[in-house]
Amino acid sequence: MIYSLFKSLVFIAFLFAYIAVLVGVPVWVILGIIWLIKRKNPSKGLTKAVKIVSLILLFTLPVWIFLFVLAGSTMTLM
Repeated sequence: MIYSLFKSLVFIAFLFAYIAVLVGVPVWVILGIIWLIKRKNPSKGLTKAVKIVSLILLFTLPVWIFLFVLAGSTMTLM
């Protein structure tokens, strides 16, 4: 019984991490592409937005990498 409970918790963790990776990585890539475009052609009103996007990218990348590793590790446990 404890093993089946552990297995269901691992499956829920895997599902959560996998959905987070599937949603987060494309958003992260799109923000990065927008940041690169705006960095090469900045206008005066968008420089603050570029700084905000770059900070978001800087702080969320390790979270998405961790969730991707978590999804992979829980997948091997299944």
